[in-house]
Amino acid sequence: MTIRPLLLAAVVATTVFFAGYDVSLAAIGARASISNNEVTTVKAGVETTSSTKVNSYNVDFQKQLTNTISLNGDLRWINTLVNKDGVETETRSSYPVFTLSYSPPAQYNLRLGYNRTESSPSQGDRITTSNMNAGFALPASRLPSLNLSYNKSTTEDHATVQQVNTVNTTIRGATSYDFKYRGADASVNYSYSLTTIKDNVGETTSLTPSHLFSTGLSRDFLDGKLKTSMNYGFDLRETTTESIGSASRFEQIVGAASGLEFGYPVGGPNPLTMTGEPQLIDNDRSSPVVPSSVGDPSIDLSVSNWNMGLGFSSIQAIHELNLYVTTSLSSIIVSGYNFGWQVYSSNNNVTWTLLAGATSTYNSVFSRFEFSFGEVSARYFKVVNTLSPPVLGDIEVTEITALGYALATPKNSFKTTTTRNFTGLTLAYMPTKRLNLGMSVYLDTTNRGSDGSVDVETKNSLYGLNGSYIIIPRYLNFTSTYASTRTEPSDGEKGETNSYTTTFSTTPLDTVSANISYLVTENLLGGTVQSNQKSINTSAFMAVYTGIDLNLGATAATTDTPLSDTVTDSRSYRWGLKLRPWKPIVIIINSNTSMSDSKQNGVATSSTLKNFDMNISYTPSRTLYMSADFDFEPEPTSIYSVTWTPSRAIQWTFRYNSNDTDNGVATDLSWYPFRPISLQAGYTVTWVDNATNDQTETLFTRATIRF
Repeated sequence: MTIRPLLLAAVVATTVFFAGYDVSLAAIGARASISNNEVTTVKAGVETTSSTKVNSYNVDFQKQLTNTISLNGDLRWINTLVNKDGVETETRSSYPVFTLSYSPPAQYNLRLGYNRTESSPSQGDRITTSNMNAGFALPASRLPSLNLSYNKSTTEDHATVQQVNTVNTTIRGATSYDFKYRGADASVNYSYSLTTIKDNVGETTSLTPSHLFSTGLSRDFLDGKLKTSMNYGFDLRETTTESIGSASRFEQIVGAASGLEFGYPVGGPNPLTMTGEPQLIDNDRSSPVVPSSVGDPSIDLSVSNWNMGLGFSSIQAIHELNLYVTTSLSSIIVSGYNFGWQVYSSNNNVTWTLLAGATSTYNSVFSRFEFSFGEVSARYFKVVNTLSPPVLGDIEVTEITALGYALATPKNSFKTTTTRNFTGLTLAYMPTKRLNLGMSVYLDTTNRGSDGSVDVETKNSLYGLNGSYIIIPRYLNFTSTYASTRTEPSDGEKGETNSYTTTFSTTPLDTVSANISYLVTENLLGGTVQSNQKSINTSAFMAVYTGIDLNLGATAATTDTPLSDTVTDSRSYRWGLKLRPWKPIVIIINSNTSMSDSKQNGVATSSTLKNFDMNISYTPSRTLYMSADFDFEPEPTSIYSVTWTPSRAIQWTFRYNSNDTDNGVATDLSWYPFRPISLQAGYTVTWVDNATNDQTETLFTRATIRF
């Protein structure tokens, strides 16, 4: 085994390093944790058992070598033993990580980092993953800013016949400069990146250089009442993939012509005309998307029935979708949620087909959900989260991409080129404090070409108008928007989506507010109307009395699809009541009823869905919290929980849940006898109400010590 000598050498090197310097300048920490999870399942009278034991140890340090140079290190050892019905599997892993930083005052920053992972399963071959990175940053002052970075990651197994051996390298440089030009704020930006992906087993190499240039200009006129801004950009990307030997299919991102979204539609995901959303395909994977279809500040997956997708200028063969998110939650928590994911495809952005057999996983490395399915040829694809898990923080969508295959000839190179020109203009005019007018224009021309195929040029445009007027301060406000999104591919028909929204709102009192909105959406393809949708939505809030809050809402929509001779009428009514009869007690009641009537080719269908739930929480003191959750419709479910914290060192939790199919009890205890040590134990049992009285028991224990 080669892991132990490696770790021993790392520990010795660290010890020698600190022995030669002033240890008072170093912060050293250590942690050891031992956990055991045992599961016993009885199904149809047959008992099965499994257990997982995890021993983890880590040592971390921070060393300030000088006032400007620091060294950080983290050494981890993890040993996992899985026993399933008497069959044991053991995996040993190590994770040494080192980072060296150099930050002179008000000058530049230099950073070097290296980490390596060794995983050695008892029934498999050792796998090694390493990453080396370097970065240099020069902040903007009188000169343009400069950022340089280098990243190299490798993954390989140590089998006799190697199955995995890849090397990914990315070199990136970026510069920007902000300045004043004739009273206007101006900026110039340029970035270059070179990505190389080498598969030594498959004998393939992919090389992707890219150039991105952008410039912007903004200025105010008429004493600040008129604000203007414009931008222009150019993007060039080339991917050259070389193969040796037999023919290979290469996986690559298929560039989308438009992003699509629609928030919790009343009539469900089908039929549905989705709203164009360029933010979903703008390559920004750090900023949450602000949806256009509803007034939410972001596409938050803690709310169910979000429709998120993308469209292409022509039919494409896709086998995977990636939905990028940003969240403050840990990957373990996100991976454990059930979002009820569904994947759909369409050729007209109206009628959607559910892709059976699609699977979803959460990739914590790239903060994205990955949806895999058999290769499907269509023009539009989307994913829908049909369930909303009890999240404790936001999970906000930032980007969506699609993956397809490209076939290359043996011993030849396969080259794809994407050239993009984009420009935008925005105007905002506020002649009075009560009137605000705005206009925006966005133009994008993308040319995609590859060896052996005809280049495809796609012209995208977005035109928008908006205005708001305070008719009577507090009592009546008016807002209206118009947006037109157009896509014109050289190899397909022209697509167009027009939408208009009008909203009246009022807040006559601090305790009363209401609004009503009217939305019209029209979708065309090749000049032919694909669908028309009209909807009206109203909501109101009233603080009826001290401790009594009431929310009311209603939505009505009509969708007409001429091509399929389908007309769908949808209605939704909802109300919510929050009661606080006593300071420690809070009662929340919610009800929602959705109805849909559809007629296709003279055949009428209808459906009704009701949701009714209630939550009661009781907090008599800081140390005790009790709650009860009841779902009355569509299926009766009840959950009771108690959390008791008699001191800062002890916390006990009890939970009982019941529904028509099963019942369950869970309890756990956390104890911190003194600062370095923590102990945890938990027990869960679930009974299934069936002929064989199936049962599952889980016992969890963990002990941790920190220095």
